[in-house]
This record gives sequence, structure tokens and C-alpha cells, in this order.
Amino acid sequence: MYYNIIVLHHFYGYPALMDKTANDIRYAQLLHLLTILSGVSNTVIFCNTKIQDERMNAIKDISKNEGRLVWIDYEDDSLEYLLSKRKCALSKRPIHNPSNTNVIIAGTNTAGCILYNSELSVKKWTDLDFNVQVCLSMCADYQDGGINGAEKNQKAAVRFYRYIKKHNLISKVDMVYDANHLELRNNDDRLG
Repeated sequence: MYYNIIVLHHFYGYPALMDKTANDIRYAQLLHLLTILSGVSNTVIFCNTKIQDERMNAIKDISKNEGRLVWIDYEDDSLEYLLSKRKCALSKRPIHNPSNTNVIIAGTNTAGCILYNSELSVKKWTDLDFNVQVCLSMCADYQDGGINGAEKNQKAAVRFYRYIKKHNLISKVDMVYDANHLELRNNDDRLG
């Protein structure tokens, strides 16, 4: 069996510090991802719920109405917690196997929390030998300096790339912009 885990880590972020257009793109790409996932089974979406987000709630409702995806809200930013919740949601047997699990991460603070500053970061997943994909169109950076969201996100993408190159994670981490380019696992075949 193959599995997809999508982690929307601090997706809401700090809208006052982010560019509205970049934020609109992130939510549009997430909604588009649901369309792509309509033919894919064994997918769990984890979404941080510390802040009520009207747009995310609408996207979650759409996902639940379609019935093919498992949506789990979380407050505990612990990788072990997510893995245990995933196990309960998809199967009674352990499925913590990096060879059959695809991890996709999106959210805010691309070159910080998404990359290495949190318990659900790319670094933590790769430490457990998982391959990770980051969809940059669903990410935003608000901490990097810059005059607008485009400049902040460009700087964050460069920092992200330099980090994975420096730490020899190139073979474990893939960065895509468009959700259409994510490699999603299905139990019939591998989509992408």
C-alpha cells in the first residue's frame, strides 16, 4: 500500500506580514490540489488549527464532502503525534515506512519552520529517511527581508535550496511550484 501525507504547517501564518496576492495563490493552489487528489486514495491531510481560518475551513469542508481524503486537524506540532494519527486514520497496521509514504509539506516560514525550525520540518522528516516534496506555491515567507511577498519568497527559496544542497538532502527533497508537478502515490500506480 502507498500513502500520501500532506502537512499544512502553520498554513494560516501571519497574513498581516504576508502579501495578499501570494496568500491568495497559496489557497488557490491548495484548492487545486484537492482536485488533483480526487482520484488518489490513501491520503491524509494534516492541518494546524491553532487559528480559525475561514478559507481553510471551507477547503476542509469541500475535502470532507468528497470523502476520499482523511483530514486531521492538529495542535500538537510533534512528528510522532502525526505519525500515530496517520496510522489510526488509514490502517490498523504500522505504516511508518518511508518507502511507501510520500510526504508533501506546505505552509509559512519556508526557510525556517518548513525547512528546519519545527518538529514537522523537512529536516525532521528526512532524518527519519522520508522523501519530502515542498510545493512552493503553497508556501509563504514573512520573516525574510524584502519589500513584498515576491522578494521574500524568492529569498526564502534560495535559502531553502542552499540548505538542502549544503546538507546533502538533494536526493531526499524535491521543490515544485505547481501542485500538478507533485508526485502523488496511488495504490494502482504512481501519479505525477
